[in-house]
Amino acid sequence: GSPAPSYTWYKDTEELTGSDAMGRVFRIEIANPTDNHDGAYECSVSNEFGTNFALSRLSFISPPNVPDSSTNVGEILDDGSVVSVNQMTNVTVQAGTDFCVMCEPSLGSPPAEEIVWRRNSLEGTEHEGIDISDVCITIQDNGTRLCFTDVSRAYSDVYSCFVANEAGSDSGNITIQVSVQLWSVSNYHWYLKQEIQSPKTTPTDETTPTHYTGVVWDPIVPLRLHTLLNNGQYIQYNWKRGVVTSTSLNVNNNSTVAVIDGEALLLTPFRDVIVPLPMSHKRLVFPSPVVMATFAPPPTPNDLLIVLSDGSVYVAKSGTKMEYTLTNLRFPCMEGDDFSIHKLRQIVWAADGLLVGVVNKSCDE
Repeated sequence: GSPAPSYTWYKDTEELTGSDAMGRVFRIEIANPTDNHDGAYECSVSNEFGTNFALSRLSFISPPNVPDSSTNVGEILDDGSVVSVNQMTNVTVQAGTDFCVMCEPSLGSPPAEEIVWRRNSLEGTEHEGIDISDVCITIQDNGTRLCFTDVSRAYSDVYSCFVANEAGSDSGNITIQVSVQLWSVSNYHWYLKQEIQSPKTTPTDETTPTHYTGVVWDPIVPLRLHTLLNNGQYIQYNWKRGVVTSTSLNVNNNSTVAVIDGEALLLTPFRDVIVPLPMSHKRLVFPSPVVMATFAPPPTPNDLLIVLSDGSVYVAKSGTKMEYTLTNLRFPCMEGDDFSIHKLRQIVWAADGLLVGVVNKSCDE
């Protein structure tokens, strides 16, 4: 127009201020838009002869997002509530337990209408979604919780939390592995002696997690266990009973006996006291079941090295009055997807600062 008009911009009836939205500016640019920029924009043009305006609507859309930290595992309490125990993308649970997997994604804009759970082993079939008729699986809280009851090895799989809107989609995965456990009974007490986790992957398939589909004791050879993985791999275990004691001929040796009992290691110093099992003088509790333990050589014969079913290794340093300090050790060769704790056959604390392990893989570090 003539004379030249002035421009004023409004967002949701509120005037936009600043040099980029006043005077002779006939357009505004928004860098890195977010949902805060969503709204109705009005451009008002005025000179001494009158005013005119144009209205435009900006709708911000964004795809939903499932961050890794939003998929976590919780335990079901007696009152039905769920307490989160940790955040992870892989979890090993005991057969017969109840637990929930929780997915809390950002739903995007516009919000995703629903959260869909999928079981990866069924992908590509007409039943690839979670079968809600399964009495062991329930979907709760608008899809944010996938709960299992009395879980068995049949439910070992990769589960995906899937969300989508018109802007895109995202998913988060969690691998659930139901472990194989070996129990023994003595003096009216059941002891969890071993928890066997399947290899994370196999040399021929480094992307698909494995789980046990078949477990059976040998009918002829005692303590021989035959296992079969979902990818067809066969693993045989041969067990032997052993007693873990501190045998060092040292004046400081407490003659301690260690008994594996699930996530606890029961310790009794026979030099000072005799306590009948399943009681003990001292209990060391760990985050996963204990599978191996060995005592240190002189000059610290009461120290212990403990290996857990998840591959963690701890050193228990003995102090006065049977007080222990636990330290988590890291071994690069025992980490990563190419290693599973089932490959570690035996470990011995041979000398001060020297651990000797038998592993059925090359371990250069």
